[in-house]
Amino acid sequence: MKHILVKMLLFANIVVTGQDNTPRNNTTTSEVSLATNTADALSKADAGSNANTPGRGGWPPNTISADVSEALHIGTNAVLYSLEPREIAGINDKSFHGTKIIGQAELNSQQTVIAAKYFEASIAPVIHGVGACFEPRHGLRLASNGHIYDFSLCFACGHLVVFKDDKQIADLIVEGSAKDLNSLLTSLKLPLSPSGIATDEQQNKVELNRARWFAAMPKSLQSFWSQAWWGRPHFDVEPLRAPLAEEFPDPTQRILVLFAWYGSGAGPWSGYSSYEDAAKILLLDFSTSELVTAIQKDPLTPAQAEGAARLFAGLNLTGQSPINYRLLTPELKKELLSHVIQGADPDKISRAQGIFGH
Repeated sequence: MKHILVKMLLFANIVVTGQDNTPRNNTTTSEVSLATNTADALSKADAGSNANTPGRGGWPPNTISADVSEALHIGTNAVLYSLEPREIAGINDKSFHGTKIIGQAELNSQQTVIAAKYFEASIAPVIHGVGACFEPRHGLRLASNGHIYDFSLCFACGHLVVFKDDKQIADLIVEGSAKDLNSLLTSLKLPLSPSGIATDEQQNKVELNRARWFAAMPKSLQSFWSQAWWGRPHFDVEPLRAPLAEEFPDPTQRILVLFAWYGSGAGPWSGYSSYEDAAKILLLDFSTSELVTAIQKDPLTPAQAEGAARLFAGLNLTGQSPINYRLLTPELKKELLSHVIQGADPDKISRAQGIFGH
């Protein structure tokens, strides 16, 4: 599992090169370290999780059949395809199960082993939430035991569709990035999907956001957090409460840590990834009076201020906020509004002004 996580997280922090090997992204040493530490911690969490932990939570295994596994291990006559899903294949264009082929190459035995390894390594250990889309940019054809196996892979949407003699036999969940396969395509002088390059840049941001969120997470919770949580729309935080209370027995300290965690999300207060709700749910275990008292004892860090402003102002528009706004003091409102205004996000400012005043 760790090698998949390392690929997924470090991809957000490695210089991505195009076909001319010119850099597309630059990253800092701290970002590389953050992603590396996150991959290590997530690997340990997955290794220790089971059906009773929130990391697995009953998700079924994401397994491949014996014949598909054999094809990936001993298949021959391999052909690797570079695909462009956002262009319609014309009359004179070749397609791979409906997706336009923009480049293909027959592989020698060594290249076959490498390509098959990359496809197999992308398969997630458990089934979890993924995109409803399917835009494959990588394809692999292998011959095995008198049959033709085709693998159509979409990292962006998290699917690997497998065909046997042109009949679909599996739709597997995948994790990671296209970095290794793109490097192989480039070494074979095959073009990369233009839309995939843009998608990869967006995925870089997603993985950096996840790495920052994981780094801000209380240490006692990191062993409970698994890869499956990133894509889960709803989850039970009950198993998190006891270890969190053990790490931070003082309720005030616990609240401040949770505010800092909630303030380390991707940025938006609406339309954000559902995994960020974990911090919000745990914060709402406390009364408004407890929350307000905790954040008025000492000056807030930027992350704590962001988390507090997000909780108090971000919940109001639901019309069912559990916050007692009458307990927010004028001084606290002024401090949180000042923090939000400094961020210059129009949506956040509008929400904050609706709660904290102008």
